[in-house]
Amino acid sequence: MTTNDVIQFAETGYTKLSNFAVATVILSVLGVLPPSGPITLFLLTSAATLGVLGIFIFSLSHRCCRMRSVALNAISEFIENDAISSFVVTNDGQVTSSNLAARTMFGDSDGKTMPNVLRYTFANPSSILFWIKDKAQKIGSHQEDIVTRKGHVRLSVHLMGTDATLWRLEDIPELKAVRGEGPTLPMLMVGRRGAILFMNEVARTLVGLRLKSVFEICPQAELKTLCADV
Repeated sequence: MTTNDVIQFAETGYTKLSNFAVATVILSVLGVLPPSGPITLFLLTSAATLGVLGIFIFSLSHRCCRMRSVALNAISEFIENDAISSFVVTNDGQVTSSNLAARTMFGDSDGKTMPNVLRYTFANPSSILFWIKDKAQKIGSHQEDIVTRKGHVRLSVHLMGTDATLWRLEDIPELKAVRGEGPTLPMLMVGRRGAILFMNEVARTLVGLRLKSVFEICPQAELKTLCADV
């Protein structure tokens, strides 16, 4: 059994204590009932063993929970003054704490779920969060640069043990053309049927106006070569 297995077992130890308590009581009752002899000795010994094991699990679980609480509080204090919006989130998606930058941008999010907090940032936050977290399961962290209607953002997640994650949401300023340094690349965000959802300033300058469909730029182009599902 690895260290992670022990920690995970201890974190769920409180749910196992009731089973040990019931088994200990049953064995103790059976042990004091007649007839006495080797069977009674075996039952009483088993009850004592389960009792000691239950006390050990309770002690280990209590210690792990206390250490986990101290660690999460330390992380919350560490990220408090970070300029990037950061959230400490449980494994089921509930926000337990957020830093000053996150509270300034999203308000008080403690007790809310991450999809609820990001509902005005992404069109489908649940799917995006699930996909990024699934990627992080392999290496412990993952980040993605995502294009929204308001601009580019970088969303990252770091796993913290088996029951908590740290999410960070960073705005990526759109590059603008600087006189004397040449233009930036024209960029489009295209829907699955070819509708243009977003054009940056360089793209609008290139085509002369804001268009509604990618086929107004390339009438003969195939959709599959120009468009990606969003």
